[in-house]
Amino acid sequence: MASRVRKLGYWEELSETPEMAAYRTAVAVDKQACFDFQDELDATERRGVFTETPWVPGELKEVVEAVLGCASFPENPQDMFLPPPTSAP
Repeated sequence: MASRVRKLGYWEELSETPEMAAYRTAVAVDKQACFDFQDELDATERRGVFTETPWVPGELKEVVEAVLGCASFPENPQDMFLPPPTSAP
């Protein structure tokens, strides 16, 4: 992507490249995977699977959320690094 940036003159041009579109798609896929995994962990917690497991921290959900950080993903990855919309004259 760095070589592509050098060839382009403006941020808007980079935003429209296939590489940037692929990056946005990858972020969207990663975001979904994060939330899917978090859902699995939440379901495990609700079932009480780790209730009597001494090696698992008591607050499993908080520990995992701190590591995964699903909330740090952008709300809509497909809008990442797009130039702001221009207003019509």
